Amino acid sequence: IIPQEEWPQMLRSLRSPLPACLRISPSPFTKQLMERLHAFCSSVDVRSLEWAGNAVQLAVDKGGLKKHTEFQTWLQQHTECGDITRQEAVSMVPALLLEARGGERLLDMCAAPGSKTGQLLEIVAEHQGQAGQGVVV
Repeated sequence: IIPQEEWPQMLRSLRSPLPACLRISPSPFTKQLMERLHAFCSSVDVRSLEWAGNAVQLAVDKGGLKKHTEFQTWLQQHTECGDITRQEAVSMVPALLLEARGGERLLDMCAAPGSKTGQLLEIVAEHQGQAGQGVVV
């Protein structure tokens, strides 16, 4: 599948850390959280993941986030109260491809820690008024 001369490059890519990604939960405070996030990250390139809704990708890996202690404290506070979820971009794809809507019953069989489950709950809750009560199990 992969030519032998391309293996070293592929192995370097597989060993390199993924950029940190954050998903902002839909709420009345989403806009303010996004603005604050961009303000904190003025020294780091922040790319909006428009295909994933309120999600961003930072030009720094998880280890690089630890160097920004004030931001790390803010991020931890908002993660603990459910405003922000650290989730790899590739992990956001399954819930979006499922195209879940309100009123549907979903069985989540993904492994822990539950970021895809949370994303599915947000999607179903966002569409609740359209089709009654939905469930994510």
